Amino acid sequence: MGFRLEIDGSGPVKLSERCIKNVEFRSEIPEDSNARATDNGASLKIWGKMLFSLGGEEQDATLNMAKWSVVPSESADSYRKVKVDVISASQVVRQITLP
Repeated sequence: MGFRLEIDGSGPVKLSERCIKNVEFRSEIPEDSNARATDNGASLKIWGKMLFSLGGEEQDATLNMAKWSVVPSESADSYRKVKVDVISASQVVRQITLP
């Protein structure tokens, strides 16, 4: 099983099965409320290798991800659409999208 990652925005990030080792999806709900369905949270934790392409700096996903990590949270560019595809036998078996 492999994973593909796409992050849309001014510096798009696309990581393939070679880079990503593991993805953990979590859904968080409040423990002290009866209205659990209205206040949900979701998070993705991604482990992998950062592969650098020498000479291709303008298209390098690793460099674009590093630039995105230092964007202040007040900026609109810090919030992007993230899509993770779960790949098995060269087919997408599950797709997780966080807007």
